[in-house]
Amino acid sequence: MKAPLAIYVVYHTQYAEASTLFADIYKWLCRDIRNSLSDGLDIPVYFATEETNFTIDFERAEKTFFLVLADDELVRAKDSIIPKISEWRALDPSEDKIMICPVKLSDYSFDLFSSDVPEQFIILPSFDVKTNWSEFQTRIYDSLIRLVQIKHDKLRIFVSHSKKDKGKIGEVRARELVQYLNEETKLDSFFDVKDILDGKCFDKQIENGVENALLMVLYTNTYSDREWCRRELIAAKDHEVPTVVVMMLDGVAKRVFPYIGNIPCIEFGGDWREPINLLLRTALDEYHEKQLLESLCADRRSEVMVNPFPPELYNLRLLQDGITQVLYPEPPLGQEELSILKQAHEAVDFVTPMEYASVGMNLEGKYIAISISNSEDAHKYGVGQEMLDDISIEISKHILKAGGKMIYGGVLRDGSFTELFANLSDQYGAFEKSASTERYFKNFIAWPNYETITAADENKYDHNRVELVRVEKADDKPTSLTKMRVEMENNAHVRIVVGGRMMGYSGIMPGIIEEFKIAIEADHPVYVVGGFGGAARYVANVLSGVTEVEDSFAWMKGLNISNLRNGLSEEENKRLFVSTNAMEIVSLILKGLKNSL
Repeated sequence: MKAPLAIYVVYHTQYAEASTLFADIYKWLCRDIRNSLSDGLDIPVYFATEETNFTIDFERAEKTFFLVLADDELVRAKDSIIPKISEWRALDPSEDKIMICPVKLSDYSFDLFSSDVPEQFIILPSFDVKTNWSEFQTRIYDSLIRLVQIKHDKLRIFVSHSKKDKGKIGEVRARELVQYLNEETKLDSFFDVKDILDGKCFDKQIENGVENALLMVLYTNTYSDREWCRRELIAAKDHEVPTVVVMMLDGVAKRVFPYIGNIPCIEFGGDWREPINLLLRTALDEYHEKQLLESLCADRRSEVMVNPFPPELYNLRLLQDGITQVLYPEPPLGQEELSILKQAHEAVDFVTPMEYASVGMNLEGKYIAISISNSEDAHKYGVGQEMLDDISIEISKHILKAGGKMIYGGVLRDGSFTELFANLSDQYGAFEKSASTERYFKNFIAWPNYETITAADENKYDHNRVELVRVEKADDKPTSLTKMRVEMENNAHVRIVVGGRMMGYSGIMPGIIEEFKIAIEADHPVYVVGGFGGAARYVANVLSGVTEVEDSFAWMKGLNISNLRNGLSEEENKRLFVSTNAMEIVSLILKGLKNSL
């Protein structure tokens, strides 16, 4: 399963701001891993550096976007990066599937591109991206939308406004917005005063203008009273045009147009950049989400209606016969809202991707153990800590949604996977409104790690709905870790392995390999997620015959994919061995769980 879009942040590892900037870009364009139940844009974000020879895996997505951070260090490495850029450009001269977007972060950035085929740079007021973050976002949103939609001309914003307000505030603000778009952005506008041609049919020009633009509603006191304002908004709904509402009320409005519902709103605070970025983000989210959801239900398109925004009665009025599910983005609607939709469409289920992937599953009473830790070679695959954290949360929250519980073995440390899982457990419990005694994770701790646990630690993890399980000391630290891993597996029904160190481990062998070994010996289903490198990748390569077994792991000789007993075919397991696509990984694991438990 290819993602609709992948983003590669191309930089030199000596660029001082690279790591924090990459983390911010991941949070912005993929999701915030610390707010695990929030909905992000779900666009996978990788990196490509000189350490990986700027290697790109074009099989990861239908379209690839290169954000090139052209600082002095990258310019110094131009002998290695320029040939790569030329290769990327040559793969898609039409720019329908590949877009290269360089950012000028040096006086010499232009040296990265040949003069005969120059790339247009993002040029900010200074070389500090964070200082210019809002403008940076506008430029990236613009580029990404045009790539996703295969648009080679300017994006246009249709300014929907009333001219009948006191002091003509709607028209005044509309003119301000048009001027701002013209002077401060590379976006175009549709403003009726200047864009409706004389001698042509007025209503058709309005509808065409809406259909081929993004809609920004300037919501003033008389907006809902004006026929053409209402018609513009309805046209946007009918054509699935991304829309936002900018609130500009003064006192009381007599009514709110009912079909304004389920549209992002923002209060106007005097800075046009904020509503513009909200509109662009909404557009990118809806365009990308539609493609993402369609890929998820590709084998059931005649039965599933894809809604790239929360469903409402207006857009469900044309629901076709044979549709049994409406698939819409996270987060799920509340029961009070769903009950109204069900009254109108009793035979239809309304589900998000998390619910869709786990439909028909019941993992009540099942404990799924996850083995995950950092790997030394993750950078070879363009994978940062952010994506490793992300996949651990995505797997866990889908299993929780299906009624299962999670098991992990880790120390209590700030920034650890244990803390990440505790945060998820806490957020999920609040989301499910479950009793405070409900525990979603069991965390096993070996000697001597539990000796430093304080009362504050106990309270924190108890509050976060995590059960801490201390495993008594064995002969020494390595054997104590083995004892902990055996006890952990005795409590589990399934094992998932991701990442993991092959060097610098504390036990008798790399931890994830030992946990894999114990799970195999217990005849438990095992899922090997190898796309993030490390021990899991080594196991995947051994099982698929790519790598010879090392003498220190002689017990692995003779093992193959059939030993996983995980309900997946050989072909499906091989996809799991290499995939970094969160939706594909989760879908495969849940499919296997349905077949094996």
